[in-house]
Amino acid sequence: MVELTAEELKKCQLDTLKEVHDYCEKNGLTYYMIYGTLLGAVRHKGYIPWDDDVDIGMPRADYERFIAEFNKSDSDTAYVVDISTDKDYYLDYAKVCHKKTLLIEHVHKPSEIGAYIDVFPIDACPADPVQAQKLFDSVRSARKALVKKNYMAPLDYKLSVKVIAHYIFRFLTFKSRVNIINGINKRGKAFAGYNTGFVMLAVGTAVLHKSYIPDSYFGNPVPLRFEEYTFNAPAKSDSLLTYWYGDYMTPPPPEKRISQHGFKVYWKDSK
Repeated sequence: MVELTAEELKKCQLDTLKEVHDYCEKNGLTYYMIYGTLLGAVRHKGYIPWDDDVDIGMPRADYERFIAEFNKSDSDTAYVVDISTDKDYYLDYAKVCHKKTLLIEHVHKPSEIGAYIDVFPIDACPADPVQAQKLFDSVRSARKALVKKNYMAPLDYKLSVKVIAHYIFRFLTFKSRVNIINGINKRGKAFAGYNTGFVMLAVGTAVLHKSYIPDSYFGNPVPLRFEEYTFNAPAKSDSLLTYWYGDYMTPPPPEKRISQHGFKVYWKDSK
């Protein structure tokens, strides 16, 4: 198979995001660029130069409707994958993948995916920080079980006590992956339908300080340039980015400008 160049990977991701954007606009669904994608849009007008992924968030109701309906659109470009579309899927949040690519991560994974963008649910949460912490801890506890269940040795692993211990923990996690992931999302949406003034990106997130957010920071989406396209951004991007990253307009030092992802992407129709 022929590996995608960095530029080809970004084009596939952009084509996928454009497909998602058009679908959401047509069907009245709300999404926002988040995390490094939003930071890149504001600071670089596109990708962070040393980054190679795309993240978006959707309010829970829109997120669930998107997952249930997007694949029925018969897109030539993209498909959505989560535990409801693929019982071997291994994460608690969804991905939208490019149909003509195959992605191989640095560890064995049970589900076949392509070049992707990540899609995270945005859930209502308690306004009281103490109660919000309890909800987050509940989600995080369930996510720890998923991490154990998912553990697979790197493709170039060497047998060690650490590797053996990880596999022991994995097989001692008796719940199925499907039940664990459904449980995480059930906890995450415990406050669905409540207008508390705060939201949480607890599903798929490791730390509370990035997750407990005034819902006014998101609000009605506003258009923002990302590469050659315009996609949706939160209403108060500056407030949100400051909350997440502090002085976000100052790039990190050169030694920290590295990609955090270990994968290779190939064209499916090549040999």
